[in-house]
Amino acid sequence: MMSNESTRQCVQYVQDHMEYLVWCTANIEVHVTVCEIHEILNNANYCALPSRTITTVHNIHRAWQYLIDNIDQPVDWQTLCDYNSLIGQGLESNPGKARTGQVSISGTTYIPPAHTVLDDVFMQFELVRQELDPVKATCRLFAVTCRQQWFDNGNKRTAIMIANHWLIQHGVGVFTLPPERMGGEFTDWLLDYYETAQLNSFSRWLQYHAIGDMKYQGLTQAQQDGVDHS
Repeated sequence: MMSNESTRQCVQYVQDHMEYLVWCTANIEVHVTVCEIHEILNNANYCALPSRTITTVHNIHRAWQYLIDNIDQPVDWQTLCDYNSLIGQGLESNPGKARTGQVSISGTTYIPPAHTVLDDVFMQFELVRQELDPVKATCRLFAVTCRQQWFDNGNKRTAIMIANHWLIQHGVGVFTLPPERMGGEFTDWLLDYYETAQLNSFSRWLQYHAIGDMKYQGLTQAQQDGVDHS
């Protein structure tokens, strides 16, 4: 049973805007249009797109459906693994499993920890729980999941899903990164956070551009101000 009416309203928003949310989530990984998302999710024979892109979109759709069906599940390591498993199905060799080897990130000198240490994961989750403001907690959860690279692949998509799980559980709204900012501005902010570990500025950017508030029909502050597309 969902915890409160605000959470139910958020879940209804997800159901009503599924294609839009899949589109926003997908564009952190692949460039696709809203029309292409519609074609893929309605099983059209869309041969112009690579099979990996099509699988990526279907997996993101399954992850959003998982959120709807399991919104009462706690935000913890198991739920995070479930999202990564769905995100990586048919794309990666070991989705949903903690990273055991070193990875590098293009565009930055930052190197994540050599492998995932669960005690560190649990500590980060505890810091999220200690944050009294659910919006700031959501931004922290997204940022840390991206930076720590707890999985071999799909970390940013997984971060979007777990951030939404938290934000929707708290009845605030949805976490949607603006696709038009993925190629430059967002990447610059993310890489700066990777290298400095200074969350405050990046969190303010996310709060402005990525928090869709149910009190304003799911619009972010940037959309309300006409800065981002709505």
